[in-house]
Amino acid sequence: MVDLVVSNYIFSNNQGDGTPNITDGFDRTFGPQYYYFNKGSPFASLADLRTDTLLYASPLCNTAFYDSIAEYYWADLATDGSVKIPRVKAGNYRLTVYAGGIFGQYTQDGIKVSAGGTTQAHARWREDNSVWSELWRFVVPDKSSEEYRHGYAEDPAHPLYPAEYRLYWPVHDFVDDFPGGLNPTVSRSDLAKDCNYIQWSGFWRIRKCIRTKLYNKNVNN
Repeated sequence: MVDLVVSNYIFSNNQGDGTPNITDGFDRTFGPQYYYFNKGSPFASLADLRTDTLLYASPLCNTAFYDSIAEYYWADLATDGSVKIPRVKAGNYRLTVYAGGIFGQYTQDGIKVSAGGTTQAHARWREDNSVWSELWRFVVPDKSSEEYRHGYAEDPAHPLYPAEYRLYWPVHDFVDDFPGGLNPTVSRSDLAKDCNYIQWSGFWRIRKCIRTKLYNKNVNN
């Protein structure tokens, strides 16, 4: 906090995935977020203050505000395949299920959520390859592309070895990395070297970008 202005770096996502890995299991953080600043008596302990803040660590906190903006919800499945999502705004929804390493996804439309009630949906899905045969596989089907260059590879230049995709994207010089553009070859390419995590339409100067002029030659999107 500087001059009573909160510097929300944890939420920073300006020009890239700059958000830190707060704890194991987190990948990116997105808002809206709620800040609660409390204080106690001179004899209050940190545990006392934390207990006070837990009163607001609930999906029932500020429900009117969140209901006014939230219409998309995500959750991880439990080991038995079940999932519970509290405080879903009333309306009609599409259920989408996908899993890492499996091509395709399952969708179910027309799920109606009523205010003040509980809605149950049932789905059974498995990868269906009965109508096709896989000839080759070029990427890891997990919707991340993090196996590409400057993806989840650790950056030894920083003390906590963050994944390279968390750095400000233009710090990696696309022109030097791929002087001939992107030309991967099925079954022969090393995805960690021959494909790029960021798909540029043009590589140019934005604040601290390495290049001072727009470069759009051989930038394959």
